[in-house]
Amino acid sequence: VATDERSVSKTEARQSVMRNFVGGDKGPIKPYQQLLRDAGLAQSRGDFKSERDAYRRVLRLLNSEDKNPFTGITGTAEDDDRLKKHLAVLLGR
Repeated sequence: VATDERSVSKTEARQSVMRNFVGGDKGPIKPYQQLLRDAGLAQSRGDFKSERDAYRRVLRLLNSEDKNPFTGITGTAEDDDRLKKHLAVLLGR
């Protein structure tokens, strides 16, 4: 069963987001990557409201009308979809 098809925990979703979407320390980062970093920092200090707010802001970017339909905000439409799925898990109750 593929990872995207099975149920993932919030911990697994958070780890995947940090590993696959935050980016490295080299070069400039995109606005969504900064928001994901902010969410990770907020989570590590126990500020869950700020964590959720940052995830919601990324979701708004993913759903925005003015993004490139081919590259999205992450570079590919497929990665945008994967990130949306992880955010749905992280924002779920």
